[in-house]
Amino acid sequence: MRINVHPIILDRKHEAPIPEGYEVIESEVQFLLHANDKKPLMIKGQRVCDWAQKYYDGRNIVYKEITLPKTQLVESFPELSDEKAQYICELLGKKINAMQKISANEILFSCFPISLWDELPSLKHAAEWLLWLDETNPNPAFTPILRTIATDWKNACVEASPLYDIVDPAKARETLKEWLGAKITPSFNHYGQFPVTIPEKWILDLQKMWNLEIINSNGSFLLDIIKTPIEWRFKHLIATRTLDFFEKHMDSEYFSDDVYDAMTRLLSGNDLLRLRVIKPIPEPTKVPEEPESVITWFTKGYLPFREQQLAKKSEELPPKVLEFGQEFACWYLNFYPKALFSKKYLSFFKSKDLRDLDSNHVNLLIILDGLHAVDAKYLLANLLNSEGQNRLVMTENDYCFAPLPTVTDFSKGALIHGVQPTFMKEFALLGEDVSEYQTPVPMLQEAKPGNLFMWRIQDPDHTYHAKNKSSMLKKDVEGSLSTIATKILEVVDNVSVTQPLRIIITTDHGRFLGTSKRDVDIPANMEAHGRAAWGKTNIEYNETGYKIENDLVFLSKDRFGLLSDDAAVILTDHAFRSEKQKKEISTHGGLFPEEVIIPWMVFERNLSRPEINIKLSGKGQANQPGSVKILAINPSSIDITISRIIFVFNEDDKYVINVDQKIPGMDKIDFDITLPAWPSSEQKAQGRAQAFFQLPEGDDYASEINLSDLEVTELYTRDKSLLEGLDL
Repeated sequence: MRINVHPIILDRKHEAPIPEGYEVIESEVQFLLHANDKKPLMIKGQRVCDWAQKYYDGRNIVYKEITLPKTQLVESFPELSDEKAQYICELLGKKINAMQKISANEILFSCFPISLWDELPSLKHAAEWLLWLDETNPNPAFTPILRTIATDWKNACVEASPLYDIVDPAKARETLKEWLGAKITPSFNHYGQFPVTIPEKWILDLQKMWNLEIINSNGSFLLDIIKTPIEWRFKHLIATRTLDFFEKHMDSEYFSDDVYDAMTRLLSGNDLLRLRVIKPIPEPTKVPEEPESVITWFTKGYLPFREQQLAKKSEELPPKVLEFGQEFACWYLNFYPKALFSKKYLSFFKSKDLRDLDSNHVNLLIILDGLHAVDAKYLLANLLNSEGQNRLVMTENDYCFAPLPTVTDFSKGALIHGVQPTFMKEFALLGEDVSEYQTPVPMLQEAKPGNLFMWRIQDPDHTYHAKNKSSMLKKDVEGSLSTIATKILEVVDNVSVTQPLRIIITTDHGRFLGTSKRDVDIPANMEAHGRAAWGKTNIEYNETGYKIENDLVFLSKDRFGLLSDDAAVILTDHAFRSEKQKKEISTHGGLFPEEVIIPWMVFERNLSRPEINIKLSGKGQANQPGSVKILAINPSSIDITISRIIFVFNEDDKYVINVDQKIPGMDKIDFDITLPAWPSSEQKAQGRAQAFFQLPEGDDYASEINLSDLEVTELYTRDKSLLEGLDL
């Protein structure tokens, strides 16, 4: 046990101030003279302190070592100069004396009291680190201390390692520009979507930088940015700015079909109508026979054509639209009775499958009343433009067919009972019914996988009917859709992330895109709503189950699976007579494509981009056309479309092959494509291939494909030098 004789301080660095009443010892002679004095001693200098230490240790006498905080800092962080160490000491003040240990963590938390220093390193943490460097712009004196803690983070998180090499605010800013998408660089896609909320000042700066990129690229910047992992809302913003650019440069050679297609996938509402005006849209082809092809015809041909008509704001329906509408109506009248027994294609079969076939998710089926395809796209944009705590990811963006007639009394009942209207009163609801006046969150929190909840919302139908005479009807409808989107996002954020929540948004029926004169007489013994009527008739039907009389088609209850009576539907753009109004905007009940083909949108939360496994195989003769077999596997729950595959064998041999093949989630497909010229062995070794994918919400991305399984047959191969064996 050491003996406490009198206060003794060892100051090896000869730097500490002398406390009052202490005798200063600066040489060995002085130490020998005063070592056993009964008064406080302060011994200065390394050599004398070494002597004193041995003397007091040998006699078990208590002494105290003293080192100034500045010295401790320099010893702990050798890169620190005395001047910078002094700056930090002054900044810390008395806090440094309270530190149990001089460490990077203690110093930084004392100077910048935030949780960043104690959090586990990750990509999210690295993003916060870069934002902190940019926002705080710490004094260069802190660089050695920041480097010390960042090195510890780097060693603990390999995926973010290069980001933790950054300790300079200027470098942090440049890296943030790349990660946030101010410009396209190879490192942009490496770290994926920026994992934290982007500060407002950065959003304003990004908008300025994106505007410059759009102008400098003559509008083609959108084609590059759409393939990157930045948030959908920013792609939507860039698409809007690109639209602004091309409204002023409509004849630009850069206004390509690819740019136009990218904008159509990202724009909605008035912006989409603006786009439809500035580029002519060809008339759709004739209605195909197969239902899958009809959906494609609707989304890629008919609907854009109709949107262009809407943009022109004419109440008169162009003859061609009437022609296409009636052609589709005839197709559907012949298809629908067969579809009733198909167990697919129709909306009520899809809702029934949610209950019967999905035991892995808690499903929330949100049924909006009277949501047509154009409004559905506006709703989608509102959902994807959000920045909630949980990221909404679209896994399916599809369409299906509504039951007949397209009126709520029949089509919604079929949807929520999972059967054709004939039987809807005989079957129980598919799941638990949720009123639109309450939130489904408490029920979803307690639910188990396999449970189905149905949240019925009366809009936008209610707004269409209540505000139909308003000159602001479109704005009113979009306002109601924005409100619905907010409610859905509240559910997304407030249901625990541990719940396997899946949200499905659909509707009972669509709506006619245009204005209908309400001047058609209601058939005797029938009641009507919009463009449909139902009641008793004395009509005798042939094997088709329908009969056309002038501009009406009568439907047999038995053949069309109706609720209790026959129905009558108008085949023109008019509606049944009403005493209350002479015309109506976007009524429903008819057989036009937009009334019958309805959206089916599916979402999950916080999913990553799918990694599609693509394998190429085949054998071909060099420089001759050949067939490539493609096997594509989608291990995710997100529906993906392979839009095109690009082969590059040299500067002159580049082949872009459009494939447009959809791979449903958790599925695989195989198909063949023709390569115009099979590569030689040398070209194959140096060549590369890329597949381009399209996500349900319209995003693009690409991945490399291995060419190793392509076999080459060559007429002539030279394995040896022609000069080999010659004595030269």
